[in-house]
Amino acid sequence: VPNSAMLLIGGHGGGKTTLVKLLGRMFTSNTLEMIEESIIRGHPQLTEEKLVGTLKLGKLMKEGAEEVVWKKFVINFWKIIDEVNRLTPYAQDILLSLLAEGTVKYYDSIMNVNKFCLFATINPQDVGTFELSSPFLDRFGISVPISMPASQDLQLILAGKDEKYSGYDELLEVPKILNIDDLMEIWYYVNRVQINQEANNYIHAIIREFTLCD
Repeated sequence: VPNSAMLLIGGHGGGKTTLVKLLGRMFTSNTLEMIEESIIRGHPQLTEEKLVGTLKLGKLMKEGAEEVVWKKFVINFWKIIDEVNRLTPYAQDILLSLLAEGTVKYYDSIMNVNKFCLFATINPQDVGTFELSSPFLDRFGISVPISMPASQDLQLILAGKDEKYSGYDELLEVPKILNIDDLMEIWYYVNRVQINQEANNYIHAIIREFTLCD
């Protein structure tokens, strides 16, 4: 869905972050390293500079001009917030304008983020986390529970290669399927699909059931 966000809820080790990294690889043709650059790791000490951008110090000191160097999370199309419930209310407010209006502000500079896909992961059992505000949660279009693998799935997973030890071989195993232009074209055709009122109501009912679910 264009310019919306999805929340993935589940326990530690369920593969939430790995899943959205691999999806980003397939839907944008970017490398996993480039997708990794777009990840915000939730932490209570994240400042505005670590979330949004920094000022170019050389230009500021020599010319007194404020030029913003935006973080990759802001400018890249595929965005991931890992452990979003570790963000303080202050950090949540900073990201709210991105989700609500598609804009990011820093000093006197404004970055318009016209098209993006944003995913956030959350582990409700984590201690030392913060409650997500209602306006912030409301910007996530759908919430999906990610369950732990079943026993038969674990057998398959353990038989596979571990990305921690396989170096960059996994880059060859994840195919290049789409690029961002392909995705935009798909969005265009999907938005033109005509559906009757009953189907439309059914889709809304599904979305409603999965919005902010436990």
